[in-house]
Amino acid sequence: FEYWISKGDSVYLDQACNIGGGYGNTIYEWHPSLGLSDTTLVSGFWAKPDTSIAYTATIIDSKGCRQTAGGPLYYVYVNTVNISRADLIPLEIFPNPTDGLIYFKSNNQHKIKMLKVYTSTGMELMSLNNPVNVLDISGYKSGMYIIEFYFDEGLVTQKIIKK
Repeated sequence: FEYWISKGDSVYLDQACNIGGGYGNTIYEWHPSLGLSDTTLVSGFWAKPDTSIAYTATIIDSKGCRQTAGGPLYYVYVNTVNISRADLIPLEIFPNPTDGLIYFKSNNQHKIKMLKVYTSTGMELMSLNNPVNVLDISGYKSGMYIIEFYFDEGLVTQKIIKK
């Protein structure tokens, strides 16, 4: 499962781990433990890593036998290039909160090359190249969404509330 977050944000990891077996009670260990709120739960814990990372689970049964998943279950990508609207790239976004239509504009010096819309858990919902100045999210549920605006000069990340 892939999640995209901005540096300093966290994500709730709640997918069931698909490894099992062994004798008696099992213990889960998540590796690496960097940024995890708990490394012993099968699921339902927070991750707040400083850099992009992949988490893999190992289970240990009551006899000490260990089994590690075939690969990482969670990939958390951390955007470390946040440029706020107050820095370098002027970007106007309105209204926020919105009923569905979001208008945005930058000056002619800074053309938006692409935008991506994510859920608050980091699931990508939409990607548009060379977007026009309006985005329609009226088909999405109420809640918080993250929009990344890509420019030649960098990236602007904005949180939007859909009523």
